[in-house]
Amino acid sequence: MTEIQKLQNILNHFYSIVVKNITVMEPGWAALAYYKVYTDDGNLFFLKVYDKNRNSTAYILEAVPTYLFFIDWLNSDTLLKGKISKLAHTHDGNIKVEDESYIYILMEYIEGHTVGERQLTGKQVRELAYIVARLHEIVPPVSIHTESITEKFQLVFLNTLREWLTSELGRLKPDIQDVLMPFRISLIP
Repeated sequence: MTEIQKLQNILNHFYSIVVKNITVMEPGWAALAYYKVYTDDGNLFFLKVYDKNRNSTAYILEAVPTYLFFIDWLNSDTLLKGKISKLAHTHDGNIKVEDESYIYILMEYIEGHTVGERQLTGKQVRELAYIVARLHEIVPPVSIHTESITEKFQLVFLNTLREWLTSELGRLKPDIQDVLMPFRISLIP
């Protein structure tokens, strides 16, 4: 059985779809593979497959259930409906399928390009700004804990770097000094 046939069997078994065709897409950094799934009724889906044994993404996989819950919950917001990914639910109402090695996440396919691959139009910038603003306005229910998925943009090495640039610069190897010196003024407030 080929990899594509295995995926077809999994999707047909767990979801209320009949897969007509699956094409491979260029994967991202975290997922092992991305697929475009064509169904017999003309719908398109996006399938992400995560390898549970891949050490480089273990921390991401721990947060996947929480992220998926939030994506699913955010789709209940009428102002975001149709503007963000919509997860496909299994026959049992689950938002992912797992086996011993992989996690499979199926969502409705959104035609377009990855943000950052090309210049955004003015309309796209406004749409993106609207979505981001709406996401920041939403207050999750008290029963939902967001700490595990809150992005932190702290630079843990910043204090050490500041110390090196102010009082320790002379003790660093000359090659490191050469790299840091041009940025010293902009890095020290």
